[in-house]
Amino acid sequence: MIIDSRFGRLADHYAIGRWERIEPVAQGTTSDAKLVTTDTGRYILRRLRDAEQGRTEYEISRRLRPLDIAPEVLVTKDGLPYFKLEDACYNLQRFVEHEPDGERWNDVELGKTLSLFERSMTDIRRLTGQRDRFDLRRMWDEASASHARDAVIRLLKEPVERCLGHAGKITGYIHGDLGAWNLLLRKGRIYIIDFGEVRLGDRHFDAAAALVSTAGGHASVEEAVTRLEDFCRGYAANAEPLDLDRLREQIHLWIVRGSVAVVRYHGVNERTSRYCRQSMATMEHFDRVIDRCLGR
Repeated sequence: MIIDSRFGRLADHYAIGRWERIEPVAQGTTSDAKLVTTDTGRYILRRLRDAEQGRTEYEISRRLRPLDIAPEVLVTKDGLPYFKLEDACYNLQRFVEHEPDGERWNDVELGKTLSLFERSMTDIRRLTGQRDRFDLRRMWDEASASHARDAVIRLLKEPVERCLGHAGKITGYIHGDLGAWNLLLRKGRIYIIDFGEVRLGDRHFDAAAALVSTAGGHASVEEAVTRLEDFCRGYAANAEPLDLDRLREQIHLWIVRGSVAVVRYHGVNERTSRYCRQSMATMEHFDRVIDRCLGR
């Protein structure tokens, strides 16, 4: 791929050797990312919302990098954590290759990784997080108004009303979109990427996102109980243990937000209705798992 002359100018601002190739890459969900190959290695070039996001992501990366749970965000030759090109801001990160083939999620390691992230964020006093792009109240108002007569709205009404009470709980800064798509698996280690959704929220929400999105589709309750116990054991190694009742609430919130988002942005049809029904079944599955862990 021929290097766009605009990006060629970025090469003058980073001490990473001669740029040889730039190509699109699917890492994370909140930014336009490209894989940059130079004569010294590979890097991820990400387009950001603004300079404030560049400073925020650098601060998070600076805290996480010594723990080896997130890629390093590089600074320019001028010491800045981002670079402005025309009307856009970019940052450059070291590339971590996702190698899931033949590996499964190590739930103890997953719990440890999230707890290290949570612990690293606890003493941040000032960080610019963005507003919740998938705010449940806003999405529900729009979806229910557009599809008021559809059965899927009736299916979601009670879970949404219940989850609205969980959405405002705050323990500190959270990743905000910690699904499997923002977790890289490499040689037994787990790396967190894409901090474009960082905001104030409940730490149990990140745990819920990771647990639900990495769950196997056909796991039994017994298998899922083992997964949850392993995850919680790993989490407790570095942070305050998770409260299973709070985790249940945030699992509900994660699942319901996803269902409402699908209806809001893709409408009501056979595919989205089936997704919502499956999501409600997943929620019931996790209820059984947590009840078993609590001995209920």
